[in-house]
Amino acid sequence: MPRKTIAVVLLLIAALIAYFLLRGDDEVNAEAKYDGVHLCSPSQRAAAEAAATRAPSPRPTATRVPTADGAADEPPLFAQNDPVWGNQEYDHGAKQDVGCGRTIAECGCAMTSVATVLRLFNVVNTPEGAGLNPSSLNGWFNQNAQLTTSGWVSQGYQYGNVVWTAVNNLTAALPAENAKPLRYKGWGNGSEAEVRSELEAGRPVILEVPGHFIAAVGLQGDQILINDPFYRDRTTLASYRGRVKSSRLFQPSEDRRALLISVPANMRVRVTDPQGRVVGTLTGGSPAEAEKSAQSQIPGATYRFEEAWRDPTCTERPPPDGAGVNTIFIPNPEKGIYKVEVVNPGGDDSASVVYAYDINGRLKMETRSGGRNVTYQIDYDPGAPSAPTTPTPTPTSTAGATATGTPTSAGQAVATSTPPPARATATPVPPTEPPPPADTETPTAEPSSTRTPAPAMTISTITAVLSESQVGTGAPGCHTTLSWTVSGDLAGIVELRRNGATIHGTTIGPKSFQDQFQPGTWTYQIRATNSQGVQFLSQTVTVTPICVTLFSVTPGCNNTVNWQIMGTATGTVRVQRRVYTSSGTPVPSPWTTFHTETLSPAPRSVVDPAFNDDEDYRLEILVGSRIVHTNIIYVRRCD
Repeated sequence: MPRKTIAVVLLLIAALIAYFLLRGDDEVNAEAKYDGVHLCSPSQRAAAEAAATRAPSPRPTATRVPTADGAADEPPLFAQNDPVWGNQEYDHGAKQDVGCGRTIAECGCAMTSVATVLRLFNVVNTPEGAGLNPSSLNGWFNQNAQLTTSGWVSQGYQYGNVVWTAVNNLTAALPAENAKPLRYKGWGNGSEAEVRSELEAGRPVILEVPGHFIAAVGLQGDQILINDPFYRDRTTLASYRGRVKSSRLFQPSEDRRALLISVPANMRVRVTDPQGRVVGTLTGGSPAEAEKSAQSQIPGATYRFEEAWRDPTCTERPPPDGAGVNTIFIPNPEKGIYKVEVVNPGGDDSASVVYAYDINGRLKMETRSGGRNVTYQIDYDPGAPSAPTTPTPTPTSTAGATATGTPTSAGQAVATSTPPPARATATPVPPTEPPPPADTETPTAEPSSTRTPAPAMTISTITAVLSESQVGTGAPGCHTTLSWTVSGDLAGIVELRRNGATIHGTTIGPKSFQDQFQPGTWTYQIRATNSQGVQFLSQTVTVTPICVTLFSVTPGCNNTVNWQIMGTATGTVRVQRRVYTSSGTPVPSPWTTFHTETLSPAPRSVVDPAFNDDEDYRLEILVGSRIVHTNIIYVRRCD
């Protein structure tokens, strides 16, 4: 090894040692529980250095978990640090401290594992029609976001944690022919016997290890195959022998009833069902101690403390002990009134979120913020099973529901879906515990029986058409065309918003708008006002990281191929040609590449030195795992 290289390596090692020494003993000790999983602690430095230079080992050939259509294909090897989406924001990470960082690469192990499991259950698209991957799933999870006193919650995230029951709602919004109904079954113990049993039944499993999540995807003899979303060289569960803490289990089911109530880990929550049975606790020391002391009288119900996970990039410091969420999960709730009690032992305001899914998986989500002790009710009705249909996908995952907006403390309205079968209306109930302090919140129920029905107003599904390439010298191809219709009673301007900011105002009727090209995942929202209030409809759109604004060929005996590509992604451009036979019916040859270069936003051109009569030209652009081909330009002859 050259002396200069040795000096650089020694300097890096010295910097790592200094980094850990400066952090102090407490933080070094905080890293210890992640040893063997993450490579951030001093004891893992050698492993980190070896991993940085080691190529991923080949994945073993094995029997995979059959997909829902009966196939046993190679599972999607989704990686949270894929450059296509690794730097995208995770769960409002720029606006709140979720304990692991801000990006999918830092925090997306659980969400990426959910994407892998969904694909193995043959869910290939989001309800909006986007191809299912960590980027589009992150966008769908972020829909219906609401700001509480303790941070952001949405239909797929709760204070930085994943809402495991979101699969109930996601598959409910898909056309029946695209995916079988799927539900979250609950937490398991993560034993090898349990994992094998699930895999043999065709059900992939998400496993929790210290500070990290992975997916168990198949079997090879006595080995359990995994998809690790960050460490690509770890392909079997032997990499985590003795380190699995628990599992997350999923199953196909037509019955997707569920209640999920979550609070930040420093708070406590207890639920009483219509029969007077209790799950949860309002006391206890640490979150882990509270979990052990919690009551569990409702059949199948669970009170669970889920720890915050560790940033595998080692950019962020390890989360403090006790960070995470406390969750109550009731998998088969019966119709009736459920009492929810929330306490913040620290004396500050409490916060909670309720996810109520009816029998068809449709979601009603509600948040409660304010007051040290809060008691409210959930009026739950599972409804009746829907007849088999092919529903039109909607971003709020409802069928025949009206989307309503609720202003946040920041003054911005956000969307909440409100399907009738799963109402979660907050009303006061008499406390069964000693009287709470004076700051206890006792919400007042609205007298719905005397309310005047709102005049009808309908917002159609937002249709988004992405144009990725444009042949010719014009540049109208790099935009997103959004179309929608608002009909019925209207008492104000219809607004189109992008990530909360208004970008277009219009009036009632069918409308469309061309938004400028901006790579990334964006939530577009229609906001319309009538005499009874405001309605919202959201649509998440993933705009590709590149757009071809120019692709042309200047004819001649040495043709010149010209192109320009917008975007900020890194990748490769290949200029390709194919020729046609000159006798009989013309038959094109396979595509061949005659020029390759690094992707650049500047105008580019290259001369084809070997032109023959009758040729096609195209560009092949590679960005991460994505391949984009431009339209084909045909050149007939050399003049």
